[in-house]
Amino acid sequence: MVVMALIAIGMGAGLPGPLAAEPAPPSSSAPVTIAGAGIPGSELTGRAKAFADHQFLDLRRSSAYVAREAIDERWAVRDARAAGVLPIDAALDSALARGAGRTPLDQLGTYYGMTAPAVRERVRGELSSRALADRALLQTRSDAAYGRYFVDRAARRRRRTHCRSPFAPLDRCRYGRDGDGDRAFLMGIGVLTGRGRRSFQIDLAPLLGIATGAPDGSDYGKARRRLERAIAKHSTALARRVHLSNDAYAVSVDGRRLDQFAVARIAYRLVLAHPTPVLL
Repeated sequence: MVVMALIAIGMGAGLPGPLAAEPAPPSSSAPVTIAGAGIPGSELTGRAKAFADHQFLDLRRSSAYVAREAIDERWAVRDARAAGVLPIDAALDSALARGAGRTPLDQLGTYYGMTAPAVRERVRGELSSRALADRALLQTRSDAAYGRYFVDRAARRRRRTHCRSPFAPLDRCRYGRDGDGDRAFLMGIGVLTGRGRRSFQIDLAPLLGIATGAPDGSDYGKARRRLERAIAKHSTALARRVHLSNDAYAVSVDGRRLDQFAVARIAYRLVLAHPTPVLL
């Protein structure tokens, strides 16, 4: 019984781990499987075509991108359910009202190349990811432990994710081969990205409730300055070691790996008072 309990807990001190399941091979009808559960090819294809149209990308590149999103969403819901932090329907309704405004759900689905129920599940995945990150922040006691949780989780998920091209992003799928050669994984509210995972990027402005869309990146500049003040308040030594920059899409943190973990925790605490934006 003790052994089974430890398996259920998974890696990390009380943090959610995967439930035992035999992996199922991907197929043309389900080109991605998450711990044995398939993601329908029709869903991935619809999302990829819509994303390619909106972003003026070729279909193969957009297929890897939306597969990455879908994989993260499915894993977040699965892990949140196992951890007992799965968002309730009322939370989904509230988040959709904030993210969609007055746009009908069916119309929103058409824009994203998804059915209305699939849009709701996408939002459930986004809220689940935030709930799991909240839990990680509470249950880790150091910057190293916080960062290691996400590093280990990414590796664990990748081992149990099987994909077929063109829906096989190399940083999400076991034996994945689609993408631009970079690797990225979620860490709290940001993404550790780039070759060698050298940069930590945060879509920080909307997380702080700052209106976005400024072509000159002034909105993300405002978010960057708020984070810089929070870092300096936490540790002047850390503020000297890391370098923050921004463009019109994200705030980037360059520095040593452990320092990036520290900034990730500081940034997360900075946004805790704000609701989770969805459908960005």
